[in-house]
Amino acid sequence: WPNTVCWLYRQPYQSLAGFSGHYPLNKTFFAEMAFFVRKLNMKIHAKEQGSNKQMASKSCALSLVRQLYHLGAIEAYTGVAKKKTESKLEPYEFALPAEVVKDLSETINALNIETVHVPENAESMTEPFSLKVPRQLEEEQVVAQPVPGGVVPWSPPQQNWNPWTSCNIDEGPMATMTLRQISEDILNNYNKQVDHDPQLKKMLDERYQLPVYNSYDSILDAIHQSSVVIIRGATGCGKTTQVPQYILDSYINQGIGAECCIVVTQPRRISAVSVAE
Repeated sequence: WPNTVCWLYRQPYQSLAGFSGHYPLNKTFFAEMAFFVRKLNMKIHAKEQGSNKQMASKSCALSLVRQLYHLGAIEAYTGVAKKKTESKLEPYEFALPAEVVKDLSETINALNIETVHVPENAESMTEPFSLKVPRQLEEEQVVAQPVPGGVVPWSPPQQNWNPWTSCNIDEGPMATMTLRQISEDILNNYNKQVDHDPQLKKMLDERYQLPVYNSYDSILDAIHQSSVVIIRGATGCGKTTQVPQYILDSYINQGIGAECCIVVTQPRRISAVSVAE
């Protein structure tokens, strides 16, 4: 949508910029655009945000369209599409440098492209004619790249979305709950388990005895400040089983448990499943 607006007003295309929050998974995308409208003799500007690029782009486009409408640059949408014929298009004059014309001619000859002949009386002709090259070049044929199976695409934490299956959550309480509500529910359940589950208390005491627990704070600080963290320790110190749990506990205790997703990999599948569970 933003680039469509740019095309209508003959402005260069705009790009989207993503800025992350304090935590790596808490990412917000911003879409910003500004361009000059000749009809109004002024410059309009919009900046919107969203949980992904598409939402930010649509919000930015909506803001621009709303401004154009209230300023009288565009008409209200009536539901009826208007067809713009070739005869109503205003001519757009431009000049090409001689070097560009030469390069184009050499490229056309090198690729053996048969150009369309433009009649000398083209300006006085009432019927339009096509300038499209009659045959398609083999180089122009785009071959779709196969998508490997078993790939989980990354997505920022957002309401009513399952990142593991890449689809909406249609059933259950999480279908209508916000991320904040889910995080509060996870924290309340966790605190109840700690207070009333003797088996969980015993397991926590055993975890506190592992050598890796002495580096609890330094590990979390390194993870929050770095994109990649390598942890080396002796066999049995708890680095494999405890670090993912430390990350999850940290998010839960901060009230953002719904924003935490962890992927566990191991050389053997059964080991990865055990650690993840």
